Amino acid sequence: MQALAHLRSQSRRTFIEEFVETGNAVESAREAGYFHGDERKLSRVASRLKYELRDEVSVMMRDRLRSVGPSAVAKLETLMQNSMSETVQMSAAKELLERSRILEGDQGITKSIPQLEAELIALVGREGATLMMANIRIRRTGESPVLTN
Repeated sequence: MQALAHLRSQSRRTFIEEFVETGNAVESAREAGYFHGDERKLSRVASRLKYELRDEVSVMMRDRLRSVGPSAVAKLETLMQNSMSETVQMSAAKELLERSRILEGDQGITKSIPQLEAELIALVGREGATLMMANIRIRRTGESPVLTN
């Protein structure tokens, strides 16, 4: 990996790659060849490596997340459009809207209710939006669902 080219130790590179893949520092240290019969020592070494290599781990994690981003968005879109569960559809729509705001740099809701409703209708259709809004309104106030658009 290019991000790890500056590391001279193959063991450290292996630790980082394994840790990014599994999230388990002890097992990553074992895979990288740091185990020599003492589990407690391995645990301490894993902890130390995780701390010392945190910057490299962060870079690799960001790179990995960037590479899976498009497939994650596609999965959310599929769930939003095809799930039999309204709760799953609503959660997927919410995640997509939140992710789009993060990418745009928005820090909070800056759109009006009619704008948000229009986005929701565009994502799941009028019937889906009505069902989702009904679930939200009934939970909050017990009133009937009404879309303004």
